[in-house]
Amino acid sequence: MVGQDKRMSPLMSVGNGKNNAMKGRAQALIPMMKPIQQQWVTKDLEDGELDHGTNVQALVPLVQEMPPQIDVRVDVRLLHCQACRLPLKPPIFVCASGHVMCCHCRKGHDEACDVASIQCSGLGDFICASKVPCSYRDFGCDSYVVYHQAGAHMNACHFAPCKCPESGCGFLGAPPGLVEHFASIHSRPITYVCYGRSSNLGLSLSKSWHVIVGQEDQNIFLVTLGELGAAAVMVSLVCVRANNSATIVTQFWCKLSVVHSGSDKDKVVMMSSAVSNNAMFDDTLSPGQGMFLAVPQELISGEILAISVRIDPVQSNDAATMAEMMHPPPHARKTRRFH
Repeated sequence: MVGQDKRMSPLMSVGNGKNNAMKGRAQALIPMMKPIQQQWVTKDLEDGELDHGTNVQALVPLVQEMPPQIDVRVDVRLLHCQACRLPLKPPIFVCASGHVMCCHCRKGHDEACDVASIQCSGLGDFICASKVPCSYRDFGCDSYVVYHQAGAHMNACHFAPCKCPESGCGFLGAPPGLVEHFASIHSRPITYVCYGRSSNLGLSLSKSWHVIVGQEDQNIFLVTLGELGAAAVMVSLVCVRANNSATIVTQFWCKLSVVHSGSDKDKVVMMSSAVSNNAMFDDTLSPGQGMFLAVPQELISGEILAISVRIDPVQSNDAATMAEMMHPPPHARKTRRFH
């Protein structure tokens, strides 16, 4: 049509032959991006929802699809501040010479070059959209996290691997996989307990560790036994997870007690303490570390230790610790001078 503005994509061909071949090669280089579409489903209306009693169905929108995602390889240096070399996080600034700075380094950059006064909101959007797979994906974590938050995610990831405590085993796996390993490979019984309730257990003294699993969240605990000379047995309890207590919201408190009924009065030994985390990497699973309960031999019947175990979850309010790890203070960064 005369006078109509016809705009063509650079990939559109005008003729046949060579142009068509060029079109095919060019289109092959472009990733296929499925456009976001709003899908609708029909829903029968209930009586009274319409003024007129007609047989009508309503259109209800479904949840929008996620924006299309692609995998790319990027020089990791582009994701780091050029001064302190730490991962960039918004707001991001650039100086007149093109040096990209984090907000902590931009003011001090004037000693080496010029103040980074130009804020790059577009680069900040790119940084926040740059995600990497969790380093523990081989152990079951399928999360993709923003690059500058990857370190904090690793410290709190529930799939951080732990080592089997059995001497000479060497199995490494996330806590969920350890339960099956304990039962199938080492034939250890798995005892499930409810938090906030005392559970009476009979533990064989021939085994140095016994498995407890919290029913509410499937956290794994080990009750460890060891000799305290010839007169007593040491008993302690640990949570099987990476030793990252500073970033874990839920901590645990335990109460261990042994009661021996006598003719005159009962004899009781009891201990209450916080539960430590242990990933068993250093092969030092021992009841002698940290708090432990010393049980005299006179309270033990034969080769079985009858003990009461109570585990209580404790919600940590130390959110500032996580915030500090996610956003390090200025003094934690060392500025690099440009030459």
